[in-house]
Amino acid sequence: YTSMNEVSAAATKDGTLNFLVATYPEQIAPAVALLYNHMSGNGSDFRANGKAVSVEQPLVTWQSPDDADKWMALLNAEEPPYSGEDLRAVIKAFNPAATLEDLVALAEACTYEDIVARRGK
Repeated sequence: YTSMNEVSAAATKDGTLNFLVATYPEQIAPAVALLYNHMSGNGSDFRANGKAVSVEQPLVTWQSPDDADKWMALLNAEEPPYSGEDLRAVIKAFNPAATLEDLVALAEACTYEDIVARRGK
């Protein structure tokens, strides 16, 4: 388990690193939205059975230089994996219809394919 960065990408390409399991920094974005909901007085709408939730997100795996290239291109793109619009959609202060289910769905949609689809690319 390590970070997705230029060093890991180079190590994948030169054969030093054959397999990587990681998260990426932007995966924290849904947690920020969850915190914002609580701090803005909407915390009770973002609990499961009255208790705080833990949102699970899939880990990223690289198994080839091609995997490293596609993820690095995505992570270095101008538009982040989660946009401000994505987050505002799951924050009740910006979207009164936002639900915990919406937030969990956004958090779980963090695979390469999900991010590319969200960006329309």
